[in-house]
Amino acid sequence: MKTISASLKALVVASLACAAGFAAAADTQTVAVNASVAAVCKFSTAAAAIDFGAINQSAGSGNKTAPVSVPFKCTKGVTPVITQGTIVPLTSGSNTMAFTVPAFTIPVATGFSAAVNATSTATIAQAVWQDAPAGTYAGSIVLDINN
Repeated sequence: MKTISASLKALVVASLACAAGFAAAADTQTVAVNASVAAVCKFSTAAAAIDFGAINQSAGSGNKTAPVSVPFKCTKGVTPVITQGTIVPLTSGSNTMAFTVPAFTIPVATGFSAAVNATSTATIAQAVWQDAPAGTYAGSIVLDINN
């Protein structure tokens, strides 16, 4: 019995010595990890139509205005540039009414989880609408977004 106990002790001591040797031979290394996030901007949904509503030439004067709100998403912290492309005047048959949309007020983007809105105010000058023939007018404006 003493022989088994002594042999068992010797085996345990030898095992621990080997384990310590393996532990001493271990090594560590730190590996760099890199990523980059590109600055990207996109219109997030179709913007609501610019609606001047019914223009009553006999009531009031001054320019007719309508709010413009364009939803977009960009990489967080990016403020895009929204530019105007082709503007097609409001048209009813052969009759037209020009409109303008000044530069947009553009908030800093909050990321792609939620859209934010660029805003402006579209205008039809009184000189344009006051003598326009009756009709339903439609036009369009092309917008581009760049970061």
